[in-house]
Amino acid sequence: RLAALNNRANNFYLRRKDNEALADAETVLSLYPQDADAHLTRAQILLDRNEAQKALEDVQAAMKEEPRSRRGFALKGSANYKLKNYKEAIDAFNDAILLGDTNTATYLDCARCQLANNDLNSAIDTSSKLIEKAPTSLHARMWRSYFYCKAGQGDRAMKDLKFAKEQRVLRGFKEPDYNFLVLEAAALGLLGEESQGKKLLEECKTKLDAAKVEPEFLELAHAILFKAHGT
Repeated sequence: RLAALNNRANNFYLRRKDNEALADAETVLSLYPQDADAHLTRAQILLDRNEAQKALEDVQAAMKEEPRSRRGFALKGSANYKLKNYKEAIDAFNDAILLGDTNTATYLDCARCQLANNDLNSAIDTSSKLIEKAPTSLHARMWRSYFYCKAGQGDRAMKDLKFAKEQRVLRGFKEPDYNFLVLEAAALGLLGEESQGKKLLEECKTKLDAAKVEPEFLELAHAILFKAHGT
């Protein structure tokens, strides 16, 4: 019965029926408080609800039972990331990766934690490892181009952005992704083409819904194209 409830809870979670998933996970835990799967399912839901500390407690309970759980390490990383415990998050994400986690979010959240921990080179390395495994991942290319821009490597950022643009055409995307365009503006600034970059950024600002663009991308592009030059 416990296995069936855990499977149903996971299926509910994957179908975004969080209340039903939580109910099944808590039924399992009422019958068997040490059940690792139920703790991890509840942790995922708590993370989605921005209750990171409670989620971390569930992860810790699960990993007492299954200390080498790949899912557990990934969720431990996510909880610590939300709590801004960047070193602990990096260690957990890396453990998940060593155990075979290939999830894009695991790699990129690890890279973002490395950046927050003032280790830009490691952020670039981690995103590059993801691209080795998933070379056509648009999300991976987007974030690595951001890291390259942070490092002042406009040429490398532009290569990722051009590759992503080609992939979007091949996949039939019609609408522009302003995340890529904002990063392109930043890369142009780094390549000495400030006027072209400023024009592109201003065009983006008149069209984009700010909620759809990563705020750090806009901040970096503006810093490169305007603040850094005092204009």
